[in-house]
Amino acid sequence: MFYLTVHDIVWLNSQLAGRDVAFDYETLEAAVAAQYGYGDSRDVMGQAAEFAEKLLRSSPFQQGNLATGLLCVGVYLLGNGVEAPASGAGLADTVRDVRDGRSAGAAVVAALAGNAAARTPSGGSVPGVRAIAARVQASLAQALGSLKLDDGPVEGWAASPHLHRD
Repeated sequence: MFYLTVHDIVWLNSQLAGRDVAFDYETLEAAVAAQYGYGDSRDVMGQAAEFAEKLLRSSPFQQGNLATGLLCVGVYLLGNGVEAPASGAGLADTVRDVRDGRSAGAAVVAALAGNAAARTPSGGSVPGVRAIAARVQASLAQALGSLKLDDGPVEGWAASPHLHRD
């Protein structure tokens, strides 16, 4: 299985924002954990849906949460052999609906992957995060651009006071 780390997600957010953005490590780490299906970690679509919900609803970054969440789910899917990251009509609205609790994370996964199924990449190897991200970012450019319109600083955002930060 292919999983994104906290560091991967922070890097993806900085690529979208064009700069480093403040983030809450504790909140982001909880979103990262949503990728894992404890006990049986082979349900790529279900785990992607949990990951989408956790990322989009928790606002781990001071800004750029919507685009980062969408990009991360696309990278997770492609990294796990789901070859269908596509920017269909209404994808940005689906992301907003998940953030606002009007839809489940499965809606984003369905919009991205349709009926595609996960498969192990040929040769058993997976390209690096940067290569996968570049491919997904290009295919989702329209939706990512649309999300930037309301993906600015989160009002009232604050990092957890419970962890040390530099």
